[in-house]
Amino acid sequence: MSTLAVSNAVGSEKAPRVDHVLITEMVEAGARVLDVGCADGELLQLLAERKGVDGRGVEIARDKVNACVARGLSVIQGDADHDLDDYPDQAFDYVILSLTIQATRQPKTVLKNLLRIGLARSSRSRISGTGRCARGFSSVAACPSPITCRISGT
Repeated sequence: MSTLAVSNAVGSEKAPRVDHVLITEMVEAGARVLDVGCADGELLQLLAERKGVDGRGVEIARDKVNACVARGLSVIQGDADHDLDDYPDQAFDYVILSLTIQATRQPKTVLKNLLRIGLARSSRSRISGTGRCARGFSSVAACPSPITCRISGT
């Protein structure tokens, strides 16, 4: 049994969320990543540990920003609805929204900024969340690929 499995068995270390593991598998090693709505930084930390990414985060809740900084992560307090406007075009290889889009007031604007901030060479962005599936299924849970949805930029 691996060290991680032993640690998890005795409860001393929490296993990463399944969606975080799947997202991590999609990101190239050494990439520049912006995690919008990064919460306590679990995904950013996983990406740094497993992929060696240059990760940054934006989080609205001050206590979660503090938790990220305590973990040694580069995270600022900000609101995705407004503060993404300040990021330059194509500043990151990946811009991740994980369980974030449904909490925004201006999702269309947030998604346009996501596509603008991410590199143009990748015309797709990854989103994980809840709600109606973009592929036409009744819910994300019913979708055969609930973790990722393709978004076309215009």
